Amino acid sequence: MSNDDLVRVGVTGNVYFAPVGTTLPTDVTTALNAAFKAVGYVNADALTESLSVTTEKVRAWQKKSGVRTLVTEFDWTFQFVALESSPLVLELYYGGADSTTTGGVSKTVIPNDIAAVQKACVIEIVDGDVITRYAIPVAEVSDRGETKHSGSEGTGWDMTISIVGDETALGTRITNDPAFAALAS
Repeated sequence: MSNDDLVRVGVTGNVYFAPVGTTLPTDVTTALNAAFKAVGYVNADALTESLSVTTEKVRAWQKKSGVRTLVTEFDWTFQFVALESSPLVLELYYGGADSTTTGGVSKTVIPNDIAAVQKACVIEIVDGDVITRYAIPVAEVSDRGETKHSGSEGTGWDMTISIVGDETALGTRITNDPAFAALAS
């Protein structure tokens, strides 16, 4: 049976990063740890979540359809385009870039060996009164798209973050969605 109350829209939200080991949220109402910093505006296409699973079938001589399916690898990612050119966004995009300001002039040193910067991450999606948070202990920027600097549109820093997780979980999805809670009970 269909349930209209389970249809969600990502009306607004934000993507936050903090050093690995920062305390993650356990609900949707408590303020995030002060170490979490928002990437700020994300382009109108918002956020794209992807879960790619690669499998391999174990086949038997006696059973051509296979006897078991093994998960050989998986990738859980979120892709977004950050619109703010902040030190956090540049650190993520350029893989460890360091920004400083002296005498009113800011400099961002882009490393000659771009690294995968690992951070704790919280992704927050808001649909009216329903808030969903993904609390991710370890994530890293795994792919970067083109950044266009033009006079006809805002500069966008296209990034895909791969979820690495920790020894206990990739992450936790937390929501105050009453329709979901009624089914999960």
